[in-house]
Amino acid sequence: MTEANMSNKETEEKIDNLIARLRVLEDIEAIKHLHYRYVNLLILAKWDEVMNFFSENSILDLDEVDGPQKGLKAIERYFKEEVGEDHIGQEGIFTAHPIITISGDKGKGNWIYYCMFPHPKTHQSLFWVQGMYDCEYERANGQWKFSLLKWRGRLGMDEELKLLRRKLMSR
Repeated sequence: MTEANMSNKETEEKIDNLIARLRVLEDIEAIKHLHYRYVNLLILAKWDEVMNFFSENSILDLDEVDGPQKGLKAIERYFKEEVGEDHIGQEGIFTAHPIITISGDKGKGNWIYYCMFPHPKTHQSLFWVQGMYDCEYERANGQWKFSLLKWRGRLGMDEELKLLRRKLMSR
């Protein structure tokens, strides 16, 4: 059947389908921008501003040893006291290959993460880390936020490098 022969009902269904598909694409782009803004603030170590990207009951899980941080207060403390030990606002960070799915006001995504950790005094590259973000998102008051932000290192960062970097920072 050609579009010229479609009934009003078929035309409306087609338009509704296109609107739904467009909404999903717009939601995926909004989530990408959420993640880009989060990474930009992570690079700058702006922890108060980072908190704007988490929903009320979010879970942050960046370290298998420390375990998940639940709720905004725990997440804020963790960024300021733990993440701030390693991220000093001089790193080179980028994320790539987002795979995002949307279901209504919920979303899921994963990203590859690369971070260049600098020497704390010279800012020259010390080492690179690769990890994976596995995220869940929720829309609240028209805004997408993290409901789960989970990161696991894959290549590069081990405890010896972390200790070396902290030792250099203390000099």
